[in-house]
Amino acid sequence: MRGKELVDANVLTAADFEEWAHSSKSIKSTIIGVGLPAYSLLYTLLQSVRHGTAGLLMADGVEITYLNRPRDRVFDWFFHPLIVLRDQISAANLVESELRYLEKLTLMSGYLERMATWENGAIAPESALKNGEIQALSRRLQGLTRNISKFPTYRRRYQQVVKCLLVYAQEKEGTLKPRISKLGSTRGSRKEDPSQRSKLVEGFTSINISSSV
Repeated sequence: MRGKELVDANVLTAADFEEWAHSSKSIKSTIIGVGLPAYSLLYTLLQSVRHGTAGLLMADGVEITYLNRPRDRVFDWFFHPLIVLRDQISAANLVESELRYLEKLTLMSGYLERMATWENGAIAPESALKNGEIQALSRRLQGLTRNISKFPTYRRRYQQVVKCLLVYAQEKEGTLKPRISKLGSTRGSRKEDPSQRSKLVEGFTSINISSSV
């Protein structure tokens, strides 16, 4: 859902998704590889803060708490740090412009050129202390995202999300290639039903990335 909104706002383009597909370790590709899922995670935590939940409120309205969380050791490694980060974001009491600044830092992963071109209403705090606090929150979001990406099924699922966002971006830009068999490649010339393709895109892009891993 967040990825689709960013494509609609021209913040992310098909070229960004292709960059990640071709070289997931390049500096530019960190926007998709780390920034986008961290940005989605940020909004999951913000949604939890705004609703005053005891746990984590997912995009589908399900709340995960200490009582109903999956009884899995790997999940437990991340659940408590996410709760702590949620509380830290709440305690920061960010005003709207500071929240936009946190968004920008989180999504763009320190890519200064792209940060400068994204006009989202962000204003860096004049206070060095507040600025440092927001930057620290951004780094924690990205660090947790990198750790979560180590889940066994994460990359396969995330590739599907990126693939559908790539198709959506190409449709929007009018650059959609024939059939995509793998990220960044084409296969065959079999015609597809546009309505079915749109349903597929909508289905995957409606997933909150942070709740799909």
